[in-house]
Amino acid sequence: MPYYIVSEARFTVPFEELDGFPKWSFTQDGFDGVRKFKVAWDDAIIFGLQLKGNVFTGPIGTERVLPNRFPIFPRALCLKVDAEPFGKIRDDSPEEEAVYSHAKITAQYRVPDNIDEPSPEAVPEQALITEAIEPSAEFVTCPDNKLFFDQSQAEPVAGDKVRVGKIAVLEDWVYTIHLINRIPFESFGLIGFVNDKSVSSRQLERTFEAETLLFSTPVPERIQTQDGTQAWRVVYRMTHKSSGWNKIFRSGTVEGVPIFDDAGALFKIYAPKNFDSVIV
Repeated sequence: MPYYIVSEARFTVPFEELDGFPKWSFTQDGFDGVRKFKVAWDDAIIFGLQLKGNVFTGPIGTERVLPNRFPIFPRALCLKVDAEPFGKIRDDSPEEEAVYSHAKITAQYRVPDNIDEPSPEAVPEQALITEAIEPSAEFVTCPDNKLFFDQSQAEPVAGDKVRVGKIAVLEDWVYTIHLINRIPFESFGLIGFVNDKSVSSRQLERTFEAETLLFSTPVPERIQTQDGTQAWRVVYRMTHKSSGWNKIFRSGTVEGVPIFDDAGALFKIYAPKNFDSVIV
């Protein structure tokens, strides 16, 4: 799997914070902070990106630089940057448009609440990953040749047109990796397989036992980063069945049981595979 690096904001150009800043307030919507800077006009774009954070994709991985943190309230990140001319217009420019010596940068800070504004407390992997659980269900028809309508077992259910069934509770674990540099085609080879060992979700604080996750079709989506770089978002969907995918319902039972072939070997309906290539 490509590497993922998440770094704190860092500045590579000179700047000066203006007098009277930073400023901050608490409102009914939470924390609001403002900082204002003076920076060379030619460095304004670079400085703005470094304040706001950025994503860099390369041939072997992705680096996400987090937005700048507010000095006295580090949970708040820089989520908007505005720039305006500052100082005299340079007279040595051969261009028709105005060229300024400096820019005044206004940076606005607040506590983020979604993936595009990553959590300040997220570990590196989680800053590029979101997870969700979507409950679902399936109707399972149970074998009925050992079921009866009476305790004396005189009236078998199999002799009637009634079918015995139950609702089996399922969960779809939706695992999304954001801002990667290529489609991980190796994950396509997991479609229709189950996990060969237990798999843990950090964000959901869940552990899925071996052979309880069935890997479905990945959905890749082309996206664009803040600086115009092309990247990918890939959504993986794994369906969780607590009883396991390699067990079936036996006559007279309400839980799945394993089955064996004519050689006495355990028969697996879905072959197990290692999911480490997609689970960071």
